[in-house]
Amino acid sequence: SVNIQREKESRVSEKSEEVRLDETYFPDPEFRDYLSWRFQINEGEIIPEQILNETKELMVGTTHAGNGFIEDLTGIEYFKN
Repeated sequence: SVNIQREKESRVSEKSEEVRLDETYFPDPEFRDYLSWRFQINEGEIIPEQILNETKELMVGTTHAGNGFIEDLTGIEYFKN
């Protein structure tokens, strides 16, 4: 019972990490460009938690506003679904 309570307190006190649309979180410039286009977020802005929690699909390819190919999907793990 005590362990369950501590676990609950731990989860409640954890603060969600703020994820910025920048090279620290998304190193590939084309992937950042795609995300900027897809969610209408400027580079350097914090991606709203609602977007991170509710996005179920990202259609990455060459049909977005960028001029190159996405080579690195690092950062996709911040999208929880």
